[in-house]
Amino acid sequence: MPVVGTHADALRLTVASVEVRHLTAVGTVPGVVIDAVAARNGEGTGRLRCDGNELQWQAPDSATWGDVEFVDVENDASYLLEDGEDRSKWIRVDVYPDYLPDGAAEVGVVLTDVRENGVSNDDVTASEAASGDVTTHTVTLENVGTVTLSQLRVWLDAAVSGLEISDDGASWVSPTSEAAALAFPDLAAGDSDTLHVRRTISAGADADAGVVNHLELSFSGL
Repeated sequence: MPVVGTHADALRLTVASVEVRHLTAVGTVPGVVIDAVAARNGEGTGRLRCDGNELQWQAPDSATWGDVEFVDVENDASYLLEDGEDRSKWIRVDVYPDYLPDGAAEVGVVLTDVRENGVSNDDVTASEAASGDVTTHTVTLENVGTVTLSQLRVWLDAAVSGLEISDDGASWVSPTSEAAALAFPDLAAGDSDTLHVRRTISAGADADAGVVNHLELSFSGL
């Protein structure tokens, strides 16, 4: 049975029913397909280790391997691998036991930012920069775990400009710390809520072919 919706993976972000991808992963071991990567990992090179039916993850810039996840060698399944220093730095993998290496294997996994993912991480084109532009996105926050998520908060990276968030699509704020974050009600297992994201490009701005806007989220699942 797939091991998903646990720990830090319990809050799923989707746009038009498609899961938001934060980072692209290049590199893996045979039999392991990386399905999703937490944005908190950041860009860089992580490490993926496989030894028989044991899997482990070490995020970029981490010095500690995460807990071992034991693979069901009889069935294809999904697993959540977490870093040893920060459990919020996880990867979700699909495992096909028939193709796993016979012995121990360890590889570097290169993580790079994803653009055009539906939350204003797209280029500022020359026409947008010249005339100005306002774009609004609707992001669904869904609890795919088994326990209620509380203290759900969303805020913006302090380096971001021209970005606003809202819980109703009418009142917009730009908090840049967890203390000032936009707070959402508790989410029971299976429930969802809506986050609105608005990006404003002022007329006469500079074109930018590599825009990444960081949303910050926190919650408790205890």
